[in-house]
Amino acid sequence: MSDVFVILPNGAKGGAERVLTGLIQNLHDNGKNCTLIYLSDEQLPGFGFSGKVEVKKGSFLINLIIFLPLRLAKLNKNAIVISSQFYINVWVGFLKNIGICRAKTIARESTRIFIRFRGWRKWMAELGVRMFYKQHNLIVAQTNAMARDISSLSNELHVIHLPNPFEPLKHTNQIDLPKSWYDFPLIVAAGRLIPIKRFDLLIKAFSPISERAKLLILGEGPERTKLEDLILSENLKGKVLLKGEVKNPIAYFDRAACCVVSSELEGFPNVLLEMMYSNGAIVSTLCADGIAKLPGVVKCKPNNVSALEMAINTVLSLSNNELKKNRDEMLKHLGSRTFQKYWENILINAI
Repeated sequence: MSDVFVILPNGAKGGAERVLTGLIQNLHDNGKNCTLIYLSDEQLPGFGFSGKVEVKKGSFLINLIIFLPLRLAKLNKNAIVISSQFYINVWVGFLKNIGICRAKTIARESTRIFIRFRGWRKWMAELGVRMFYKQHNLIVAQTNAMARDISSLSNELHVIHLPNPFEPLKHTNQIDLPKSWYDFPLIVAAGRLIPIKRFDLLIKAFSPISERAKLLILGEGPERTKLEDLILSENLKGKVLLKGEVKNPIAYFDRAACCVVSSELEGFPNVLLEMMYSNGAIVSTLCADGIAKLPGVVKCKPNNVSALEMAINTVLSLSNNELKKNRDEMLKHLGSRTFQKYWENILINAI
């Protein structure tokens, strides 16, 4: 039985981290010998894992350069190493290239790096992929567009498109809202407060309907102050709430009259799958390849306030029968995205 090692930069609760911790937990629960390695002790405990965890304290960069080669050198050729962060993927490929790492390696791409990066960073990213991604046994792309991006750089790369797996969080009824909010339709979004999520556009799109609804944004990040200033300038104090990070957002998604993904660009927004599991009233920008084919989701162009406002109004006007139909279609779709099927596809293509 092959030992499985998942490498994460830190305990950040992003989409890539949720997929990999979910995968390793599923493998652990099914009897696999699994180890989760954090290359920094920042933002721990992350999503949590009940199996073996190794945490390196201090600088991510130092641990990446010094600790990781020493750790991977101890693994035999039957071990399986999975990573998702781009710099880790490149570095592990380099370590295989010079013979330090003998294990089978799976590089999962978490974003469209050649669109997200610019200038010298894009040039360096392309160089890293051309030189070292070919050492990986398998490169897993979340979307067809991402697979095309990577494959276009070299015909030596073993790339497959494998949609993200999904396993619902444990359902909870615990929500915490201002008392007056329970009398209004609730619009809910979730994610790190960073520019690419475009919560600023969501706030502006919400403004025209703020007299008849409330907007709740779950998550924390460096954009908080900017968003708080925008809320004040739009005269939305008391109508928009930056709730911060919550352990389990499912109850908020379930309570919502409309769930929204407003991002400009994503590898694939895993939070959208959680929303689909919880609710039939969902709006998403076309921020990632694959969203256009999702059943039941009302889609709109990214970076367009008017389009986002129109999409939200469309969802708020749906009948109960339409919402139920949406939800049924969404649950059927999610049923095909199991961690077991995801792992089986990896094994078939990589081992």
